[in-house]
Amino acid sequence: MKVSPHPHIPYVVKVATMTKALRNLYGMSQTELAKASGLSRPTISKLEKLSGDLNTRSDTLEQLLNVFRELGVEIDINADDVILRIPNEALAKALKDAVDSVEEG
Repeated sequence: MKVSPHPHIPYVVKVATMTKALRNLYGMSQTELAKASGLSRPTISKLEKLSGDLNTRSDTLEQLLNVFRELGVEIDINADDVILRIPNEALAKALKDAVDSVEEG
């Protein structure tokens, strides 16, 4: 059996995986992301766990992506890969916020 070097990864899986990674980078809780995106926290949790019905509406996925776009992240998702461009200013702010959060906790 020949295995494809580039297996097909569904769009929803790409968005869910990327959303969790970016949320963690920016030090956001699921509740904060829910508030910023207008989605419910259980919806975000379900997506991040890749549990339940993964036939998520595309506008729901776009709401999540738009939160990070507003933070300066450029996102390009295509059939072969996901490309994220995080400007230095955005990365520096995420790092500072994460450090501040640890120091406060």
